[in-house]
Amino acid sequence: MHINHWVKGEVWCLEALNEAVAKKDELDGRKRDTEKEIISLTESINKLHANKFTFGAMFKSEAGKKEDAIQKETVRAEMQKDVLRFDELKKYLTIYLATVAIPAYKKQRIESYVRAMGRMADAEVRNSENTYDCWNNFQKTIISYNIKY
Repeated sequence: MHINHWVKGEVWCLEALNEAVAKKDELDGRKRDTEKEIISLTESINKLHANKFTFGAMFKSEAGKKEDAIQKETVRAEMQKDVLRFDELKKYLTIYLATVAIPAYKKQRIESYVRAMGRMADAEVRNSENTYDCWNNFQKTIISYNIKY
């Protein structure tokens, strides 16, 4: 029972650690998606400045197209900052995982293992004592009958 609970705890903690690493690695995908969106916005902005056809600006006036281009440039500037933030965030997460989370995980898992093994050892010692008492009492009962075996 103690080992069963320990193993379940190990699996859950390992899944949590794997999830943390996966989220860190997911930042690369988000960065790529943001870079693709920046490229798309840049193309859209260039089309608006060149007065080329876009579905979003089909029914807009020249002033509306310029305003739309300005809004898209603002969004693009923020997205370019986000690309840099993704790199920073990944660095912070990598450092945190390597210096705090994984060492703490390792320490907690060792302590958990020692506790589980200690509980199992206690249970086995009690079981052994009960088995000894049972057979010792049985032997005393046999001796009390004065029958040679």
